[in-house]
Amino acid sequence: MLIIAMRAVDLLWMLAPAFDHRMWILMDLAALIGFGGLWLAFFTWQLGKRPLIPINDPQFESTLEQMHAGGH
Repeated sequence: MLIIAMRAVDLLWMLAPAFDHRMWILMDLAALIGFGGLWLAFFTWQLGKRPLIPINDPQFESTLEQMHAGGH
């Protein structure tokens, strides 16, 4: 997330001097927040539809046993 944010700041740093209007910067920030919010909503929606543990994994039981035996 930090890399994406800094890339946006870098683009603003290079492009903002070409524009005199402050409204462009506000629109860029609104678009960044809007698309980021849409992505986050889609991600959490998809995450809720899928299991967080592997299903039908033949090594899952042995992995759990090894984790409990090792104290992790």
